[in-house]
Formats: sequence, structure tokens, C-alpha cells
Amino acid sequence: MKRKFLIILITLCSLESFCQEEDVLREIAEALSDNGISAGSEMLAESIGELLSAPLQINHCDETQLSNSGLFSPYQVHGIIGYRQKYGPFFSLYELASIPGLNKELLELIAPLISFSFEKNNTGRRFADGLILSNVSAKLPVSHAYRNRDTTAVYAGHPFKSLTRIRYKKGSINAGLAIEKDPGELWFNKNKPEHLTGYVEYNAGRGIRKMILGNYRLHRGVGLVHGLGFHTRGKGINLNGYRNAYAKPFASSMEYDYYRGMYAQGQFGNYSIDFFISHKPEDISFHHAGNSTSLFDRIRRTGLHRTKNECKGAGLANQLSGGFSVNRSGRQWNTGISGTFSSMYLSKTGKDSLDTILNMTTIRPGISVYTVNFGSWYEFFGEAATGHELNFGVMLGGNLEINPAIACYFSIRTFQPGYSGHTPSVYGEGNDPENIRGFNAGIRITPFKFARLSMDTDISRNINALAHHAHPFFRMYHNLTFKYDLSQDIKTEIQLKIRSGEQYRTTEEPVCSQCNLNRKQMFRFRYDHRITDQFNVSFKWISSFLKNSKPSDHGYLFSQTYRISPAKKVTLTLRFLAFNVTAWENRIYLYEPGVRYSFLFPAWYGKGTQNLLVCRFKLTDWLTIRGKAGWKNYAHQFTTGSGNDIRPGNRVLDLELQLQADL
Repeated sequence: MKRKFLIILITLCSLESFCQEEDVLREIAEALSDNGISAGSEMLAESIGELLSAPLQINHCDETQLSNSGLFSPYQVHGIIGYRQKYGPFFSLYELASIPGLNKELLELIAPLISFSFEKNNTGRRFADGLILSNVSAKLPVSHAYRNRDTTAVYAGHPFKSLTRIRYKKGSINAGLAIEKDPGELWFNKNKPEHLTGYVEYNAGRGIRKMILGNYRLHRGVGLVHGLGFHTRGKGINLNGYRNAYAKPFASSMEYDYYRGMYAQGQFGNYSIDFFISHKPEDISFHHAGNSTSLFDRIRRTGLHRTKNECKGAGLANQLSGGFSVNRSGRQWNTGISGTFSSMYLSKTGKDSLDTILNMTTIRPGISVYTVNFGSWYEFFGEAATGHELNFGVMLGGNLEINPAIACYFSIRTFQPGYSGHTPSVYGEGNDPENIRGFNAGIRITPFKFARLSMDTDISRNINALAHHAHPFFRMYHNLTFKYDLSQDIKTEIQLKIRSGEQYRTTEEPVCSQCNLNRKQMFRFRYDHRITDQFNVSFKWISSFLKNSKPSDHGYLFSQTYRISPAKKVTLTLRFLAFNVTAWENRIYLYEPGVRYSFLFPAWYGKGTQNLLVCRFKLTDWLTIRGKAGWKNYAHQFTTGSGNDIRPGNRVLDLELQLQADL
């Protein structure tokens, strides 16, 4: 159930307790750990860390602020406002739990992000006016791409990764900047910083409520055209979160899926209006787009510029985008319409170096309409959109709170084969192929105070699977999770996932109507015990069974994590992990602790162990240092990695150092 809260959290802002941040991040990461999703995860980590220093003041937010925060769905906002009008301010999390739709699981997850103070802007926390964060990391030994200087795959830069962030807030002005260089890249590419994003944001109380200059991300309605991502399997649509137009300032290391220009939002009574204009360069690839001449189909998403070919592909095209939306909020309904266009055209460098047949402009329009109706115990919503050549997409669903012990939900998504959204994360499922038709339904049962049972099923079909790719075209996911809290300090979780699907054959195989059938079953057990405020222990066991036309595979992963705070300003996290997974299709994803704003859950495949240490030292009131050291040992292997990143030996050392200065 926590997956549906992910889009909620990426829309919020502020900074503070690293221990609380780790707890919240870990809980969310556990919901994502088997999906292999990385796009947008860093923004999620940033938003949680930021919100911890300026929690949402539940007793002082008006209806618009509650809705635009993204923390609650419209019918939950309706319940919060109605309760405050009838009974006055909330005193605790337990009182908030009486609102329909706000179950114990959700409130436990977002508890550190909410303030119940009676005086506005008085949360009892120290606010930092600014932040400077600098990271440097490396993997050793270095890959062959740094050694074989006589090959075209050689990397141009050194093997270290560098990332610097700067944030500052003063009154209604908020500004941010991020500068990054990935391993193997040069500091500058074509006389520009390798990756640079930043923004200046102005927030006002009335009229023009928000204005952003620089980089930002968009969400509109349910998210069919513009969305912030995290449409994960098992939840075709996130059922909580806003149903209107929203923009989040962007200064992060993700090198695509954002806009660069201006965004403005105004509030006039029950109407909100927004518009945006954007112009930014795009990387272009000509190896995996088939015969399509559409430049949108050729956008390269990696953001890496290490080899000569990758460097030459940078900035070969430009994307010009713009649009508007008008939203109307009623007592128990919201509705809105938005229009968007995007135009891709070759840059001067692209025209000089590419075939003249591609010297053309590609235009992608988009129109969407959404509506949501809600009451004290229900919410129904839907969105319809059309784009290039009038291809359409539709998403709709509902959320019912039958009684405090039982809640259920459903969602439906369908697309015509040619439909495409304007950001890559809005109409697919994580890293899966685009345009996944499907149906999702689930139920949550709370039989007694400390137990929760959730069940959901997702059935989907890929309508855009190409014959030369081995994409699945029919899949079913079943998820059964049982949680039981023995006490406030001891928590257990048992989860069973069943995934099955048929796959297209590749062109190398004989043409045949018969398809491969894969069936994967995953069993998870987790045990958390907070022995003292300074010592926490967590154990996890994951078994994964893969059955298909090839030999079946049984993989497992075991981890034990200890978090120790020997002093007030010192936190240590130690983890030992053992894994044995033979088949790549049976790989296991698991969240990996790290420094601030890291949000990693790598795929574990092969046979081996990992020892991990993460340290945090608060040297002064304004200076914090964090470090990470991970040592992986693989059995029966003489190299690690893949492609250009193959490394000699069977051991990999991950090192990262981070300095944080609060201004």
C-alpha cells in the first residue's frame, strides 16, 4: 500500500533529523525495492529530507494549501477541513486517524512530515536558511574503459563522481543549484558544465501563488500527460495525492524529464490557472528508434557523456514546450483542462552532423481533461487525454473507505498504440515499456489495532511491444502483505508476490504464435526491533522462485542491519548481506543505505556477499560529514560489471564522502 504514497512525497519541501529521514526513506524504499525504479528517486529523497525541517502545519493550512501539498487526496482534504470546522484543531496523530481514508499505515509513514502546532510557523525546529552539500564517490577497481586507451569505448574523464548542491531560502524566495559530473565524464562538455540545473522560486499568498524561473517538473491532473513518476506495478495509478496542476522546482542530478524556463500559478477564488514555457537541449541517439523520423523517439535518456560517441550525441536537438491549465474546485469535486505542446528540432550542431532527412521539426500536442468527485468515505477520479494524430489515453479509478477496518480501491488505464505523454514517467510503469494497458484492484483490512493485511492484483498488457524486442505483452501481479506490530518497538512484515507474464519472441528466434511464459514468486520476511533509542536491529529474508521454459531458478537474499548512535552527534549503520541468484530474470532488488539524498536499490544477481558501513558525524551545529564504504565479494567470478564497465577481479569497493554545511 505504501507505493501509492510515493507521488505524494515528491511534491513537498525542507531538512533535519537524519535518523528520521532514514526511517521514512527506508519504509518507502521497501515498497519499491523489487521494482528496480531509479528515475525520480533522488528527488523523492530530497523532498523527504527537506520536509522534515518544515513539516506541514495541519492546523493552519487552508484547503488550497492542503491540496497543493500533495500529501492528501481531495476527499481526505475535505475530511480534514470539515473536522477542523466542527471540532477545532487537531491535537495528535491519533485524532487525525479518525478522518476517512487516513489509515494507521499512511499516518505512521508521514508522521515526521506533519506538525500539530497551535501557533503558525512554530514547529519547535531550527530552520536552516541555506545548505551546501558536496559529494565525491568512486568504485574500485576502475573499469577497463579507463585502461584501454586504444578503443573507441574509452572514457574521457576520471573515474570519480562529483555532485554539489546549493540551496537558499529567504522569506518568499527559494533558490537552488546542482552541478554534477558522472564517472568517466569531463567537467565540461562543449564549453558547458557537464550537468547544471537550478531555479529561483517565488511563493505568494494571493493572486500569483507561485512563480519559478529555471528548472522544474510538472504534474497535471491524474498525471496522464505530465506527471512526477512512480506509477509502479501493482498500482496502475497512485490513489492519493493531488488532482490539479502543480510544479516542483528542480535542482537535482537526474539529466532528463524536467523543463527549463518559466512556470506561474495563480489562484482566483475557486479557480487556479497555470502556464509554462520551456526550452532545453536534448541528447539524440540513432541506433534504437527503428525507421521512425520522429525526434521524440530518438531522445537518449541516460544523460551520460563518457565515450566519444556519447559526447557527440549531446545537445543535437532542442525541445520547445509550453502549455496552460485551468482548474475549478468545488465543495466535493475538482475538475480541470490543460493544453500542452512540445516541438523538437535539430540544433545547429545536429544539422551540421546528421542526415538531411532528419532536418525536420517534430510537434507533439496534448489536451487532457480530468475530474474527481469525493465525499467522506469515497473518491472517484478520471482523466482523458489526446495527442498526436488524435490518439488517446484514459485513466480512471476510485477509493472507498467502507469502514475503519476495510478499504478498497481500483484503477483502469487504457491507451491507443500511438499515444504518448510528454514526460517519460507518466504513462509507463517504472522502467517497463511505455503504454501499459491494465486493471488494478486491491483491498486493505485492519482486523485489529496492530495488524494490517493488504491484497492487490494488477493485470496489464503492453500494446506497443515491437517484434524485435522481447517485451512482455501480458502480465499479472499479485501482492499479499501482512504486517504485525508486536509492540511500538517490534515490527514484522510478511509479503508474497506472484508475477506471471508472456513475452514476445525476438527476431533471432523462429516466428511463432507461441510465447514464453514466465512466473515469478517472491517471499519476503522483515523483522525490525528498536532495542533502545540508540540501537536498532533489522533482519530481512527474501526468496525468489522463477519458472519458465528455461530451467527454473531459486534465488535468495539475506541481510542484517544494525543502526547505532553511540553519541548524540554520531550515527553508524552497518549491514551484512548474502545473495545467491543464478538467473538475471530472477534478480532481487533491495534498498541500500547511503548518505543524505541517496536513494539506491540495486539489483542483486550472482553469488556473493556485501559488507556496508555508513557513518554520520555532526562536527558542529552547521557542519556534518557523512561517509559510505561498501565491499562486495562475488564467488566464482573473475570480473564484475558489464559492457564498458567490466572490472577485473571479483571484488568491488564503493566509496562516498559527503560534506554538508548549513548556512
